[in-house]
Amino acid sequence: MYGHGTFIYQPEETRKKYGSYEKAAKAMKDLGMVHAWVRVHNAKGIWKSNENSALIAALRAEGLTVFGWGWCDGNDIDRNIDNVRNSLATFDLDGYVADVEAEEANVKWTKAWLDRFCREVRDLLGTKPFLLSTYGFLPYHQPDLIKVADPYVDAFAPQVYWFRFPNQEMLGKPGATGTYPLNNAASYVNLCIDVWKHVVTKPIVVTGQGYWGESQGWNQALAEKKLREFAEGFDRFDEIAGLNWWHFAGDRAMSNGMLKTISEARFGDSLPHVSGGATPAAEKPATGTGTSTATK
Repeated sequence: MYGHGTFIYQPEETRKKYGSYEKAAKAMKDLGMVHAWVRVHNAKGIWKSNENSALIAALRAEGLTVFGWGWCDGNDIDRNIDNVRNSLATFDLDGYVADVEAEEANVKWTKAWLDRFCREVRDLLGTKPFLLSTYGFLPYHQPDLIKVADPYVDAFAPQVYWFRFPNQEMLGKPGATGTYPLNNAASYVNLCIDVWKHVVTKPIVVTGQGYWGESQGWNQALAEKKLREFAEGFDRFDEIAGLNWWHFAGDRAMSNGMLKTISEARFGDSLPHVSGGATPAAEKPATGTGTSTATK
């Protein structure tokens, strides 16, 4: 439903890497991307409005769909909702992605609070798409809480950061009914798809790992190798609504080697292409482990 795209976390780093926002947008288009998810707020309010406005204008000039995303901490639901409202007003977004990671420091989500947040954000968005991004391997991260969002969102965007997963312990969790070779990127995405579909009913946009660091020994060379492993081994594109990446440019993210793999894989040819205003039907249950602490 959402095709191929990427998160953008640091607009100024994106400009720096490519030379201009216009060149960055063209690079995304050349990679077969049709959407960009731009960080538009943090827990306190609007994020880098001048840089983001220039970036979003360049993305739209290339015909890319632009969703905003932001860190939602559950500490102050009124403020969390206002962050979405203000982001929509500031950037005139095509859709919104809530980053809800309930087990991070200083996060206080409850079922009741998440229900209210999702209900009111759904009303703010109207027919524009509403997605929830969270941990990849859902059995480890309060699936009953995330299930609260299912009636309100159009899709889920689990952060399927494969590192050295799957491990043996993951194979016995609810929904893990397939065969999953250990320490294999494509296998881990398959596993996450299956365990998410066991819990939720909405489509899945897989967020793949386009960064290194964060885990001991997870260096650039290994991260590039594992991305190639995913590109060569994953074939369940008909079961997902899209594929995007964390994240497009910045410190320890999206190396030239990763860009080469993504370009050669032509993921966009295997994924559905839908305009940003389209709201997907609840076709299939959704996907999901791993999270980047950079998203706060």
